[in-house]
Amino acid sequence: EETVNVNVLLIGNSRLGLPSIGGVSEVSHTLSPLSFRKTIRLFFSHCQYFREVPEGRKEFLEIVNKDDDQLDLIVGQPGMSERTRNILRLLGEGVPSKIVEAAFRMTEAGFRMLRRYA
Repeated sequence: EETVNVNVLLIGNSRLGLPSIGGVSEVSHTLSPLSFRKTIRLFFSHCQYFREVPEGRKEFLEIVNKDDDQLDLIVGQPGMSERTRNILRLLGEGVPSKIVEAAFRMTEAGFRMLRRYA
């Protein structure tokens, strides 16, 4: 059977290299890293650790929201503190796939590392 008006969105690290034939086309968009604020939000929404250890939720949010002037910065931007840079490294450096991976891998040991930046 044939389908019409079908769109497929693939997210990856590189182009597939599909030739533009037979109604198939590939469009590539390079995304920039997320801001510190959006990194926190994505990490927190995927982190099973904080569902299992609810007392860590408030402490995590206090740690990462400590410096309001840092929240809208992106990795590599001028004015980013060493503290924010270190937290971003632990949370996936603003790259959505790395953020989700870091969230799923969060453990008590990882949380102790975050506490060092409190």
